[in-house]
Amino acid sequence: LVQRGILEERGAGFRLHDVARPMFASEIADHDRDRWERQVAQAFCDAADLDLVVEAVRLWAKLQDIDQLVSTLNARCEDLVRGGHEAEIWTIVEPIGDGRVERWRLRLAVDVADVSHLLSFSQPADRSAEAQTTWARALFLTARFYEAADAARGAVDAALREGATEWAVEATLVRSQALGYAGLLVEALAALDVVCPAPPSAAIRFDALRAQWLCLTGDFRGAAELVRTLPKRSIAADDDVRLEVVQGMVFVLYGLGRMREAADVVRRVFRGRHESAAARFRSRLTLGWLALTAVFTGELDEARQMIARLEPFARAFSVQTPFVRALELCY
Repeated sequence: LVQRGILEERGAGFRLHDVARPMFASEIADHDRDRWERQVAQAFCDAADLDLVVEAVRLWAKLQDIDQLVSTLNARCEDLVRGGHEAEIWTIVEPIGDGRVERWRLRLAVDVADVSHLLSFSQPADRSAEAQTTWARALFLTARFYEAADAARGAVDAALREGATEWAVEATLVRSQALGYAGLLVEALAALDVVCPAPPSAAIRFDALRAQWLCLTGDFRGAAELVRTLPKRSIAADDDVRLEVVQGMVFVLYGLGRMREAADVVRRVFRGRHESAAARFRSRLTLGWLALTAVFTGELDEARQMIARLEPFARAFSVQTPFVRALELCY
C-alpha cells in the first residue's frame, strides 16, 4: 500500500493518502461508520500517545456519546493538560451543552484562560475542593479579585476537611494571588501560611509568590534572599512549577531594577520557543514579563512580536488586560 501511494509512513505509524481518502471514506460510509469510529475511540482511550487520546475525545464528542466522553476525560484529562493539549480539548468540549461535561468545560476554560467564556459560567453546585478551587481560579482570571479570594478561602477549608493537600495548595495560591492583585499585600502574605507546613513541592511555589509580595511591601532584602534560593530548588520541578518560579524571580528582579538579569532568567526558560507560549496561560504570564524586559532593554522589535501574541487574550477584560495595555504604552 505504501509502494502504491495509498498509505504514507508517518513516524511509527501510517496515514491514508489524501487522494485515496475519499474512496475509503465512501466505503466506510456504506457500512456502519459509527461502529468503526466507536471501536477506534475505544482503542485510543488508553493510548500512551496523547495525540491519540485527543482523537478519542473528538470521536466520542462527534458520536455524542457523553458517557464515554466523560469517562475518557475523567481518566485522561489530567494527562492531556500536563501534556499541553488543553487548548485542543477545550475546542472539542466548549460547544457541548450537556451538564455532565460542565465540570471539564469549566476546568479547561480556566486552563486556557478563555475569559470570554469564563464570564458565562456560574458557580458549580459541586462543593468539593477541586470544583471550588477551579471556580476561584475562574474568578481570578476574570479580575474579580475579592470574589476570588473568598471562593478560594472556601476551597482551602474544603480541601483541609477532605485531606486533599494538593487542592489546599492550589486554593491557597489562588487566594494569595487574588488578595495581592486587590492590593491587600499583608493579607496575601498571611494567606500563604494557612497550609503550614507546606509540602516540599509546594514550598517553592509559595516562596516565589511570597517574594513578589515582599518586594511590593518594600522588603527588598527579604525578596532578594528568597529569589536567590529559587533556581537551585526548582531544578527538579516540572515545567509549570518552573514557570511560576520564573514569574516570581522576574517580578522581583524587575522591582530591584536588575532588568538584564530578569531577561536572562526568562529567556533560559523559553529557549526561543515563543511561538507556542501563548497557547498556555502560565506561559503567557511569563511571555508578558519577557516582553516587558525587552522593552526596557531596548529590544523593541522583539517586544512588539511578543505583545502581538498576547493581544488576542486581552480583548475581553481579564487579569492580563492591564498588563498588555501597559506594555503597549511602554513601547
